[in-house]
Amino acid sequence: MTPENGSRLGRLDCRHGRSATIMVLAVAAACLQPSRALAQSVPIELHAGLNLVSLPLSSLTTGALTSRELTLETGADFVARLDSGGRWKPYIPSLGTPPFSLETGRGYLVKVATARRPVVRLFTDSDGDGLPDEWERRFFQGDGDPQADPDGDGLENLREFSIGTNPASADTDNDGVSDLAELRAGTDPGRSSSSLKSASLAGLRGLPTTTAPGSEFVAWLDIFNPNSREITVTSAALVASSSRVTAVTSSAFPVMVAAAGTLAISFAVEVQPDSGVQTVEFGAVVNAREDRSGLSLSSTVSTGLGTMSVQPNGQALFKLIAVTDPYQGWAQFAERQGVFNSGAPHGPKARVWINGAAVASLEGAGMSNGSVIVKENLKDNGTGLQLQATTVMYKVRGYDASGGDWFWAQFAPGGAVMAEGVVGMCASCHAGASSNDYIFLHQFPGK
Repeated sequence: MTPENGSRLGRLDCRHGRSATIMVLAVAAACLQPSRALAQSVPIELHAGLNLVSLPLSSLTTGALTSRELTLETGADFVARLDSGGRWKPYIPSLGTPPFSLETGRGYLVKVATARRPVVRLFTDSDGDGLPDEWERRFFQGDGDPQADPDGDGLENLREFSIGTNPASADTDNDGVSDLAELRAGTDPGRSSSSLKSASLAGLRGLPTTTAPGSEFVAWLDIFNPNSREITVTSAALVASSSRVTAVTSSAFPVMVAAAGTLAISFAVEVQPDSGVQTVEFGAVVNAREDRSGLSLSSTVSTGLGTMSVQPNGQALFKLIAVTDPYQGWAQFAERQGVFNSGAPHGPKARVWINGAAVASLEGAGMSNGSVIVKENLKDNGTGLQLQATTVMYKVRGYDASGGDWFWAQFAPGGAVMAEGVVGMCASCHAGASSNDYIFLHQFPGK
């Protein structure tokens, strides 16, 4: 017979102990000598790649040898048999597929990475219950019920034998994970080193080196799955060392992460206006599970993902008062309602607004951190008031202790920054009211 691609199919002859290697599309064939004694060992020659193996099992060994034992004895990646429908049924240990019993006269595909001559043991099963005599003597003094589950782990004795676990222990490898859970996870219940690894953090992206109070940005947390199968991330949190910096994700959990894959979770980070000058450190906490087993992995907790300096700047301040929290909706000093007469350097007319933090500070000894005072510098052009500039006082804890921690800024009508920081003219003028927290328009009762 000649296959369609022209490869020749030879004849396998196991009579008189002789075997001839044949090739079927680069598939090697081999046969074993019949077993006549308990646990008799039989050598077999396997070539690198696929091998077609025929097992001459006796009536005493039929049902006692399974595809699992064959993979263990030969070091095979998988074993497959041809079912009645003409389809190959594989047993792949790494995927947790169920093993099957080997039968006399059937051919099996055995895949190995390198050529080898392993020794396969054939067992006897005197009572025909599917459990080898040697195995029954070891665990049950000679007679075990194949359908019983003496260790209560959800695996009956016949299943325990086929996968090589201890029928008297629910956790054969004593790694804290039951045999049944490890089978569902695809790990080896006989090896404690098979436990799943927790997710790791590959980094934090989008974190600015410096930002300002009142700013917002998006950062990305990269979560890596070090396992050879997918895991499910059930929650992820980005944690800042300052309570005035918050990070919120819109991602919906749970989220799958492919084997050896990376998942990026976005976080909207907001620096509160009253954060003050500080250095913020970021860390993260990630929780995950493995769905096939239902195992919860240990939480991944990491610090030192990045640092960020918080410093005020004019552009961020203008965005705060014009976009984030428009100052036209703020309150005014009781002493200065509406437009009032002013003078240099603010112009002939002025109007002042104060934010919520400033309002809450009026009965104290001075303005609290995050207080903002906005003064519109106005001029009457004959048809109405015209904005000439906007000057702002912004209380930022830790910014300038010698000047009351005030950050000063002046903006053109379109928002361009005209001056910012410790503006000499502003600071020197208001120094005349330093005992009243540099404020002219309100007298603090605590002063």
